[in-house]
Amino acid sequence: MELKQIAKAIKKVSNMSKLFKGLKKGLEEALAFSERKVTLKSELIEIPEPLNKYKAIDIKRIREKNHYSQ
Repeated sequence: MELKQIAKAIKKVSNMSKLFKGLKKGLEEALAFSERKVTLKSELIEIPEPLNKYKAIDIKRIREKNHYSQ
C-alpha cells in the first residue's frame, strides 16, 4: 500500500468515527428525552392546507405568463 492510500484510509476511518460519534450523541439525546430525563424546546405549529397540485403544462403557462425563467 502506498503512503497516499494509507493516509486516505485513515482519513476515511476518522470521518466515519466523527459520524458515528454524532449519531451516537443524537440517539443518546433522543433516549434521554423519551425517558423524560431532559426537556427539549418544542414549538406548536399549524399546518396549512395542502397546496394545489399543478401539472407540468400549468406550471409552464404560469412561467410564460409572468416571464419567469425555469
